[in-house]
Amino acid sequence: MKKRGRSTTTPLPTGPQTKSGLSDRLSMSVKTIQESYVGWDSAIHSNDKANNLCHAIEAIFLHGLKDSFANKISGYWSKKVLAPSFWQMLVKFSHKDVVSQLTHQKQVTTEVGQCRAWIRLALNDSLMGSYLEAMVADRKTMRYFYLDSAYLMDTEQPLIMINIIKGIEELYFQLAYNASALNLWTKTPLILAGHLVPNEPSAVAAHSGECDNTPSGSERLSASQDSPPKVYRIKTAPTGIIDNMKSTSVNQAEAEKSEVSALTLTITELPDREQKEVSQSNPPAGLTPDTA
Repeated sequence: MKKRGRSTTTPLPTGPQTKSGLSDRLSMSVKTIQESYVGWDSAIHSNDKANNLCHAIEAIFLHGLKDSFANKISGYWSKKVLAPSFWQMLVKFSHKDVVSQLTHQKQVTTEVGQCRAWIRLALNDSLMGSYLEAMVADRKTMRYFYLDSAYLMDTEQPLIMINIIKGIEELYFQLAYNASALNLWTKTPLILAGHLVPNEPSAVAAHSGECDNTPSGSERLSASQDSPPKVYRIKTAPTGIIDNMKSTSVNQAEAEKSEVSALTLTITELPDREQKEVSQSNPPAGLTPDTA
């Protein structure tokens, strides 16, 4: 067995990112994985480096979602939580056996959890690049879910992402994808994709916790509800157009500490009309507008 290499400690971008910034974040995460595990004969399990990789991919899939998918609010732990979802899009490109596997897991019970589990399973199976190629080739279906300004609708960035992902296809991932902590988004991909902006106090509070490849992950997630909430401002109507947005400064030490944290958003006084989904017209064949 070869020894694991020593990785560099270049800080990862932490604020809202442009499309090229998301590619840079993914590239840095992949480079860290390569430096640590190329030539490594054992499986790569869920850890900080793998979580950073998953967060970068999650942010790319979240970037530029249309409002009816981006503005989802659902109930969890008797709270209101921000739950943007691209699960319906993933279903269109996934084999029925994969969809069945992810929808019948005991620990993963939300669309958010299915999105996050799908990413980890795709990495485990070395199929992420193949999925991306299919998505790039089917712009009609992708346009139903994403704005034209989205990362995955760009003419260049998805191809860059595919080339980056090819750099880790030979590695053996064994990431945990059936864990209750996956049922909520962590704040990192939401911030990177522009759905959540750390800023002034508001009615939105985030609690810490996240899963790893050990049973204690979900236990830490549950215990974290007693921690003092951190306050964020939500981007209530994400447009996906953040190419000209300046990166928001975030304390790096706190960002690294919360890289493995799950996000719970308590939303107060949310008008009922804002919880209604925006109907989409002219969907691809076999696809109906999403409902809450």
